[in-house]
Amino acid sequence: MSARYRIPISLFDRRAVLKAAGLALAGAAVGCDTLDIPPPQPAGSLPGISPQADFYVQSCCGTPNIEPADHSMALVDGADGGVLARIDVPYVQTLQGRSKEHTLQCIGSNPRFLFVDNAMWTGLPLIEILADLGVAVPAGAVELIFWCADGYDVSIPIEDLDTPIWLVWEMNEEPLSLRHGAPFRFLVPGRYGTKNPKWCERLEFSQVAHVGFWEREGWSNEAAYRPNALTLAPAAYSVVGEGTVRIQGAAFAGFDPVSDVVWTDDDGATWQDAEITYTSENEHTWRLWAFEYAPAGPGTYKLRTRVTTESGAMSADTATGTDQFLGFDGGMEITLEVT
Repeated sequence: MSARYRIPISLFDRRAVLKAAGLALAGAAVGCDTLDIPPPQPAGSLPGISPQADFYVQSCCGTPNIEPADHSMALVDGADGGVLARIDVPYVQTLQGRSKEHTLQCIGSNPRFLFVDNAMWTGLPLIEILADLGVAVPAGAVELIFWCADGYDVSIPIEDLDTPIWLVWEMNEEPLSLRHGAPFRFLVPGRYGTKNPKWCERLEFSQVAHVGFWEREGWSNEAAYRPNALTLAPAAYSVVGEGTVRIQGAAFAGFDPVSDVVWTDDDGATWQDAEITYTSENEHTWRLWAFEYAPAGPGTYKLRTRVTTESGAMSADTATGTDQFLGFDGGMEITLEVT
């Protein structure tokens, strides 16, 4: 498999099993960790806040062998290499964190890899932490480069400090687990998960632009979220009996809230409204949606979704999106076999 076609995913959460037909491809795409696939869970009603145990996990090179209590991150002036300050667990414990609801989606998510989740995080905007440390952004800095303990590196524009990006240390009022970035990690609103690094050891205020790990493989450097919908239940290739089936999923577009979700079972000839089942007053959060589907009788049915955002942007009218390296922008299609 060409390096350009590697998927930036190393571990699979429970929703990965919903696309059973994709497992063989997934196994070929994984370059680091072994598959970690728990048995399927009953669908029920999808929760608006994802439990930490179910929150998707991805990393370029597996979970590093670090002791979170001893981990620290140096803030470095890229012009001369000078260390401006260090952030470690004792320092973080002196901070009064605030709650932030925030959705993360992997840039490699698509109908085979259902990697999108939403949580309540505890932390602070990095700009406030810098002020508390007495660190001024060095003159001439154009990017922040994150150098991480797992071998990952990625950069974002210095302007993202004002987005603001957050340093967080809890998820749903629980300390971050190691696989989720303990002892602390970054949230970068408006950008796919590739730009939300974990286990950062050195944060560099760089005077020059940087091309990161996945960007060197051809993935988008901007990594800006695009409108998309993923069907999370039932499985993408389910065999069901006659009767009504509840179809559920997530829709997300970063800062541009999703306002409408519609679905079709006739390849777009007609569209019907789905119900928005979870919405939040907090920006940068997903919308959950659902609809009841009553097949006419035994046979094969294909169901596809499409989303519209508050700004009027729409997901592409295709099940697979338009350019995987920019992030998924389609409306996922599932096939139901009714017996």
